[in-house]
Amino acid sequence: MNSDFGLIESGLLLNISTSTDFVKLLKRKFSKEDFSKHGAAFEFAVDYFNEYAKIPNNDLLTSKFEDINLEAKGLDLDYCIKEFTDQFLYRRTVLYINNISNGLGSDPSKAIRQLSEKLDD
Repeated sequence: MNSDFGLIESGLLLNISTSTDFVKLLKRKFSKEDFSKHGAAFEFAVDYFNEYAKIPNNDLLTSKFEDINLEAKGLDLDYCIKEFTDQFLYRRTVLYINNISNGLGSDPSKAIRQLSEKLDD
């Protein structure tokens, strides 16, 4: 698992070049909470798109969010979407496992069912 969440998240934000690209990302129904590092920048981009019907340019994004990694400019957007999805699922799975781990000792079957239900969501 590539753990450079910031690079991939920056790649998502910096390589959206058309409204069609942005809509493709929005169809995934990601929210700012799904991001490890750049949730506020994603939320800004969504709000900007909703208000102005266009995507914010990279200069605006990087001036407002200085921690966006400029090395991500030029990464393939489809690659970034796939990697981000994998990273998001990884983080969510780890969170669910940590949340149910206390129940493993008292009722392992129940804990496994709960994990399975969460992962199906």
